[in-house]
Amino acid sequence: MSHPPNIEANIELENLWLEVRRGDKRAFSTLFLKNYTHLYNYGRKLYNESEIVEDAIQDVFATIWQTRERLSSVTSVKAYLLISLRRRLLRMLQKERVEDPVGDNIKHIIPNIEFSGDEIMLDSRDKDMHKALAEVLNQLPNQKKEVIYLYFYSGMDYEEIAQIMELHIQTVRNYMSMALARAKDIILEKELPQFLLSLAIFFVILPH
Repeated sequence: MSHPPNIEANIELENLWLEVRRGDKRAFSTLFLKNYTHLYNYGRKLYNESEIVEDAIQDVFATIWQTRERLSSVTSVKAYLLISLRRRLLRMLQKERVEDPVGDNIKHIIPNIEFSGDEIMLDSRDKDMHKALAEVLNQLPNQKKEVIYLYFYSGMDYEEIAQIMELHIQTVRNYMSMALARAKDIILEKELPQFLLSLAIFFVILPH
């Protein structure tokens, strides 16, 4: 199960990244505008306060501009931005969950990922069906939900997801396989329509 990379979009981001490194303010503004929405949506999956997420995104781009002369080329600009945002938000979660957090080790911090019926992109106007599918996804473990979100919603490939979540690529593949298998089991247990089963496994969540 895979989706083709958006090669043109990736090339455009790479070119913008190069221009930002050269100090082009217009390229910096364009990079921000082109990435803000998916960064915000992903950020809200990790941290459920819009103002905090917005501030974190601003911090990511402020740091990029301040350190532009020291930036190197990256294999995936979009993944780089998601990694930067994720680390900031997980550090905040770490401070909230641990009274005396030690260092910057945030690998043990697992965000609570939730899907809503409004997010489900299904060729149906049946809101109850959308809600049911969201409930199916929300029964999955949080790390598997994050893999699903990054793959289908953010269009990341397995290697990029491994970088973002700091996992081995085979672990990401295993999580995807287990998540889809579990989603299938839940749909069967709930005796949802059979056509929904195939949609849930292959087409329910589509990249924006």
